[in-house]
Amino acid sequence: MNVHEAPRWIDVGDATLFGIITRPDGAGNGVGVVVLHGGGEHNLPSHRNRWTVDLARDLAREGFTVLRVAYRGVGESSGEGQTFNLSNPFVGDGGAVIEALASEPRIERIYAVGSCFGARTALSLVPEYGVIAGVVLSALPISDPEKRQAVDKSVADFVKRGLGKKGLGGLFVAGRRDRYLRILKNKAASLVRRGGAKGNPTPWVADSVVRGLRVLAGRGGRALLVYGSDDAFYAHFNEAQAGPLGILAGSPAIDVDGSIPGRLHGYPSVEVQQAFVARASAWLRAAV
Repeated sequence: MNVHEAPRWIDVGDATLFGIITRPDGAGNGVGVVVLHGGGEHNLPSHRNRWTVDLARDLAREGFTVLRVAYRGVGESSGEGQTFNLSNPFVGDGGAVIEALASEPRIERIYAVGSCFGARTALSLVPEYGVIAGVVLSALPISDPEKRQAVDKSVADFVKRGLGKKGLGGLFVAGRRDRYLRILKNKAASLVRRGGAKGNPTPWVADSVVRGLRVLAGRGGRALLVYGSDDAFYAHFNEAQAGPLGILAGSPAIDVDGSIPGRLHGYPSVEVQQAFVARASAWLRAAV
């Protein structure tokens, strides 16, 4: 099946997001896919190896309509760039993309595919948009870095860091000082929970992750979580099987795949990219 691609502009407040919509040749299967890229050093809309392009075209050949978009301030999208913070995913941008694809003719339901920060954004959209029937999450970070650091580091580490030259100097820099104080607050909270709480042995797992998966499963949706065998995020995921996330992961609604060799996060090779595209495409075809 041939595919057709066209630019798509989406207004979000004072910004305009630029995207590419990839349509099948013909009526299609009535299913839309939104692709949300990651952040940090990998914040290009097509990623370093163009996996989003390959995925969109593969799916369109199977009848899907796919919309891939750059966040505001990235690529050809206008507006001021935002800080990529896992605790504050771009729900505004992501929601506008969901609504844009839902407005396409004959689209009945939507799946969201996200990488790292994009995976967290996709999952955060689930409770807000009932049209989302499922998600494919690549290298999903299940905790926020500050909460994770609060668990991994000892009290002695924090004291040493705070009293060192860099730590003392950072106390006069608002952003660094605020971040250090947040980590300390999370450390104190984790110690309190560890000493008195018996219900959740993994309080460092982000509430938004558990909520998104729980809402999706509750309404009959499906999720695929894909990790590389050497991903640090995969180790975190396995570590969290004793808590609420483990209960969800054991349900029929959620598939977890850690079989891609090496590191998936950041897509360091073409081989890893191709492995993910093949896995995601196969799962989405089976889901519909």
